[in-house]
Amino acid sequence: MMARMNVRPFFAAGLLALLAACRANEPRLYPFDPPPNIPPGQELNGIQSHEDLFVTLAAAAGLPNLKDDLLKGYSMNGTSYKVHLDGYNNLAYWSSQSDKSARREIFYYDETDLMAIRVDAWKMHIGVKHHGTWWDEKSYPSVPTVVNLLMDPMEKMTPDSEEWGYAGKKFLAQKLWAPTGAGPFLAAHLKSLADFPPSQGADTLSMKKAVESAMKKLDSPRGSSN
Repeated sequence: MMARMNVRPFFAAGLLALLAACRANEPRLYPFDPPPNIPPGQELNGIQSHEDLFVTLAAAAGLPNLKDDLLKGYSMNGTSYKVHLDGYNNLAYWSSQSDKSARREIFYYDETDLMAIRVDAWKMHIGVKHHGTWWDEKSYPSVPTVVNLLMDPMEKMTPDSEEWGYAGKKFLAQKLWAPTGAGPFLAAHLKSLADFPPSQGADTLSMKKAVESAMKKLDSPRGSSN
């Protein structure tokens, strides 16, 4: 399971442009000849992820049920697969048959640690890195913090903010009901991990973890690295 980003697609002739919102705008360009039912020049702001591309493009190519088929077991080119695809089929959204994205949730991971969940406009932080820097140590507040990304897209008004901490604490106190909305999505996500465990362990950029792993190998020379 990879950390998922919110992706805004823009369609033009022969081109699919993606603007990934991950605290900074990250443009991606893909050669893409959209089917006639996908109007060019439209910009969609619903929640989408790079994982949705595979499932949606497979549907556009004639495999609208690929995700469900792979969950049950599906053979392609002489090879059988039984896997869980994280993506959603958003072809109806792209082709204006639906005004809402099939995806409502985003999961944010730091290596193998689930740090936050987004459902619609609401983002719930299970773990945080203070001061908003990637290399800071992870910590886990006793109460999950919440942010409304439509109101605060840069996540400045958080309880640990040095500038907006009072407003962040007041906002959290008023919105303590918000984290309950993530419960069903989190339960489904954890069930998918139990039903389809990751095929390999994640690597790490932490020197502390790398040293600990090396020491464990010295204790158990035949042990696995994962």
